[in-house]
Amino acid sequence: SLKKRFGDPEMAAEFANRRANMIRGFSKIAYLQPEVLAAMAAVPMELFCPDATVENVYLDRPIPVWSEETISQASLTAFILSGLAIEPGDKVLELKAASGYQTAILAQMGAQVYAIETDPDLVKIVGFIFKEISLPNLNYKAGNVFVGWPEAGPFDAIVATAAYSRIPPALLNQLKPGGRLI
Repeated sequence: SLKKRFGDPEMAAEFANRRANMIRGFSKIAYLQPEVLAAMAAVPMELFCPDATVENVYLDRPIPVWSEETISQASLTAFILSGLAIEPGDKVLELKAASGYQTAILAQMGAQVYAIETDPDLVKIVGFIFKEISLPNLNYKAGNVFVGWPEAGPFDAIVATAAYSRIPPALLNQLKPGGRLI
């Protein structure tokens, strides 16, 4: 079960080895920021997926999680976060947080993260994970990704993992001048 993964040292060591191998492979890709890779090395991806898919978690492909969502392919996550050029202290809005893995990486990088997920059931599952890993700079809620989190803005960066046919004006209004949106 998910709770067991938080306290099993053998399991943690095996996954840490897999995670280190993945990061070593990514470190050869010039455009990936070392800060992103360091955060990915520190965040245990295996905590963000159900038992049925945990064995595949460090393969570089999308991993099914709860509510028909996925953890994005790890190299894609690294690419997106490198493109955002996050600095410690940046205020970041993440839309469609899904598994919460990318959210935790952003928080590990020192960003003040505001993450929105549309599925309230998924919010309960991921909320448990966030409580267990205790990242104080992480704010997470169920909400409308088209509206964003206006009371928390403006944001230095916005990462929208949901597909939009066009960027909702409400999101652009929450982006600081010179901010980044991916």
